[in-house]
Amino acid sequence: MKKIETDILVVGGGVAGFAAAMAASRAGTDILLVDRHEAVGGNAVHSNVGTICGAYHHHKEGQDFLPVDHPFLKEVVAALKLEPMDYHQGLVVAPYRVEQLSAYLQKTLASQQVKVWTEAEVIATETNETELTHVRIDRQGEQFEIHANQYVDCSGRGVLSDLSGLEMLKSERYQMASQVFAVSGLTSSEAYSLEFSIKKSVVQDKNAAYEAVLKTISLVPGSLQDGTASVKFTLPHEITDEVSQHALNQKGRAWSVRLFDWLVKCVPSFAAAKLEKIYPQVGIRIQQRSRGQYVLTEEDVLSGRKFDSANIKGTWPIEEWNQDSRVDLTDISDHGYFEIPVECLRSYRLDNLFLGGKNISATDRAIASARVIGTCLQTGFEAGTLASQQL
Repeated sequence: MKKIETDILVVGGGVAGFAAAMAASRAGTDILLVDRHEAVGGNAVHSNVGTICGAYHHHKEGQDFLPVDHPFLKEVVAALKLEPMDYHQGLVVAPYRVEQLSAYLQKTLASQQVKVWTEAEVIATETNETELTHVRIDRQGEQFEIHANQYVDCSGRGVLSDLSGLEMLKSERYQMASQVFAVSGLTSSEAYSLEFSIKKSVVQDKNAAYEAVLKTISLVPGSLQDGTASVKFTLPHEITDEVSQHALNQKGRAWSVRLFDWLVKCVPSFAAAKLEKIYPQVGIRIQQRSRGQYVLTEEDVLSGRKFDSANIKGTWPIEEWNQDSRVDLTDISDHGYFEIPVECLRSYRLDNLFLGGKNISATDRAIASARVIGTCLQTGFEAGTLASQQL
């Protein structure tokens, strides 16, 4: 087995892993970024989340949009030339195009000469009492032993902690997942009227077999342009730590075709529509996470708690997609913000393991706010910074 040495190993090539790699590369360190998919981007690309949430503070009518004051987050939003929009009662999102985001991530990593391995999965770890010593990675059927000085886990499911036998933050089941597909040929140019038409058609159809899923159909905010749009729905499947992503993806494709056919049949603006693309990955919102030196709580989020050791601001409410496919939003006190301390980004036991993205140390309710892209870019960047500072 080939042995490879690097300063920092980043696991997970979503937006958090991207941010971690960028932070570490700017510190002049040697980095290897590994991801199990064919390309970097995580849910933001492969599931098409479609909007960056958590990049702006709560919006008050008549005032300018106020960006979260985190340099790297602001840099990404500016580089993509995103335009914020008040999506719902002061909640601000920044819509993006998947192709644009994917190209930006790949180009930016290449510009920093970050080594990227795709289709590479961590299959084993070795630790001593205080550190992670090395990991074994399977890359397209070939195995490698990677020895790094520092490790950053942005896998979204705590792969390094789990394989190392550490205590995890987990539940029997999690929020429902979503699927997105893209359509063209729409005759409506106004998102609100199109959404209303879909809801009206659901009420009129009374299709008991589809009703629960039909009620979850919506347009990805900001995606309706020139007769094209991205359509999102909640997948009727329980999410656990054991669920198969492959099986979910197959189910997502089948439901996408079924729901598209229904839209063409029942919603006038879809009558001449064409199904352009079904995004390949069902978007799992949260799963198990690593335990850190501090566990962010629901009370921390809702009270807008501040910490001395924090450079990360969370502005998104607690957002939960429940088993009945409804979304529940619980606002931060006074529509303010909370902070995430560095202790949420440090493993409780391994001194050289750092946590970013949806893998930070937080309860289910807390991560339901901190999982959004704007916050993940911040936690990933700060985790990468911490790892590079410890070299």
